[in-house]
Amino acid sequence: MLATLGIGLLNLEKFTLGAIGYLFLVFTPYLFAIYLTTWSTSKASILISLGVSFILALGGVFLIVDAMYIHPDAQGALVFPVVAVYQWAILLIILLPLYFLNKKA
Repeated sequence: MLATLGIGLLNLEKFTLGAIGYLFLVFTPYLFAIYLTTWSTSKASILISLGVSFILALGGVFLIVDAMYIHPDAQGALVFPVVAVYQWAILLIILLPLYFLNKKA
């Protein structure tokens, strides 16, 4: 979470309201993953949410570092919203099984 925010702030050219909204979009999947972990009540749902959160965090940071520093490109900044959209899609897909696991407990 902090690595993504740090990379985003380091590559910011101007500190504008649009850039802050852009960083907020990138930051929100991590906040929702934290919420899912604290919301989970059964042991299975806690393990699933922790595993998914761990994979999302590592995958997101890897993709951002890869696009910004390892393979720099003119469209490298587009990785921020694309990674956030993929993370949101995975979190919303995993939300349904977590809901039913928590409902049983």
